[in-house]
Amino acid sequence: SHGLGTQVRAAVRLPRLQSWQLDESWLHRRFSRCRLGVSVAGHTQHHSHVMEPSMQFDELAPIATPQKAKELLSLCLPELQWDALQWHGAQRAMARRLYSQARWMVLGVLALWWMDAQLNWALPPAGAACVATALLAVTVYYAWAWAQFAAYARCGNVLLFRSGVWHRRWDIVVTSRLQSVRLHSAPLDRRLGIATLQADTQGGSKRRRALNIPCMGRSKAEALQAHLWACMQHPMGEKP
Repeated sequence: SHGLGTQVRAAVRLPRLQSWQLDESWLHRRFSRCRLGVSVAGHTQHHSHVMEPSMQFDELAPIATPQKAKELLSLCLPELQWDALQWHGAQRAMARRLYSQARWMVLGVLALWWMDAQLNWALPPAGAACVATALLAVTVYYAWAWAQFAAYARCGNVLLFRSGVWHRRWDIVVTSRLQSVRLHSAPLDRRLGIATLQADTQGGSKRRRALNIPCMGRSKAEALQAHLWACMQHPMGEKP
């Protein structure tokens, strides 16, 4: 339920819930709060545009304490034991993330150099070096912090992936409700021996996959893909 003047109460059957998203922004963490979102089978991105706002169901808790959000998750996913989760970090994640972020740093330095030439800023070499060093330090720190936090975990039929630095996010799916699973690897990924595991559910969005685990070791990614495919072909414990 939500609303002040106009109050709305919505409900959905638990088997129709396809994935869960636990979000914590920097401001959320300052006040010990979070957001618990969901995707519902049949509520695609196209249907969300044509449906009335009161008919949309994409949040279980717009704002809640982390403890309350975990209690709601336990209600939806009884087999999920949050405190017993064993998180597995991504291999070579920092190197891959650093490369991805470094592209933007190079573009930023080139843009600064172009503006200096066009606008005659006469930026001294020492100043330019300080700016480049600061950008490099921020890029390296962000890649390191992202790699330290990013990890995935399995608990029975539930698969979780966490990521983020300033804005942290936990993506949670039930493996037997997945609709597709694929491995993606760029040339640099193959050079580093890693791959990205991607999976979608029935209520997924075109803009964001239900599950996207980057920087996994190739062998682990292939093993997890095979496990997910087996769960998709032979779902267990699902009731219509």
